Amino acid sequence: MSAKPTYRIRDWSEHFENHETRKLRNLRFVSMPNRQDGKGYRRLAAHPRSPEAFAAWVLIVEVASKMRERGLLEDEDGPIDALDLAAMTGFPAAIFELAFEVLTDTKIGWLEAVNPPENSNESPEITPQSPGNSTNNGAISRGLPENTPFFGLGGEGRGGKGISVAERPAEPPLDGDVEAEFPCVGGQVWALTTAKANEYRQSFPLVDVGSELRKALQWCRDNPNRRKTPRGMPAFLGRWLAKAQAEAEAKRPGDESPKGTTRMPTEEDAAAVWGADERVTP
Repeated sequence: MSAKPTYRIRDWSEHFENHETRKLRNLRFVSMPNRQDGKGYRRLAAHPRSPEAFAAWVLIVEVASKMRERGLLEDEDGPIDALDLAAMTGFPAAIFELAFEVLTDTKIGWLEAVNPPENSNESPEITPQSPGNSTNNGAISRGLPENTPFFGLGGEGRGGKGISVAERPAEPPLDGDVEAEFPCVGGQVWALTTAKANEYRQSFPLVDVGSELRKALQWCRDNPNRRKTPRGMPAFLGRWLAKAQAEAEAKRPGDESPKGTTRMPTEEDAAAVWGADERVTP
């Protein structure tokens, strides 16, 4: 199976930045060109599904403006594909598949594939029969109730019908029993096996791993816009537990408090300041 391509908006700095936005680390808006006389624009307008492709283009620009490298559809978990975009925006994945195909055409050239797969025609198959297609759990990413239905596109999409965001099925656990299932982007689910949980318990001996995993699971449920991909979940939980381990180490008796934190004085503190006979008043 070939790797997913990473898409980049061509000439991002020239068309979507100005002297003010270049000073900002995080954008809450993005500048869009307002010309309608360019060759690429006219060719897109002539496409039979131009409204869908252009809507996807606007959404792609908005998402790309929030990436670590603006204009590049890639985050810490890797390339962002059509299903990721659907989960992030709430719009059907089919329009992003269409946009990737149309906008990378050399006659338009608004998008380019940075590392195209060996078989450039290969793409995730999204059909009306895809699991979860009757409802859209990608709606969670917009703060909508889970299983909010979305209307299809109409017109002729893949398979000849309008389609909605497809929920990808849970990935099977690598080994052992499943201890918890974490919701991820695009309606995906990542299964935490007992073997992996035990590995965390060995690596972070000062942490109540079970309790921290429950906290992390609740965080994923409560923060749909910040969910991870299944591939990124192990690293996410590793960082979560490493932080808990560091906090536990800082609270061990005799350890100095980290900079910027406070703790209650101990009897040893009182003895050091006032003398061995002095004690802290309860």
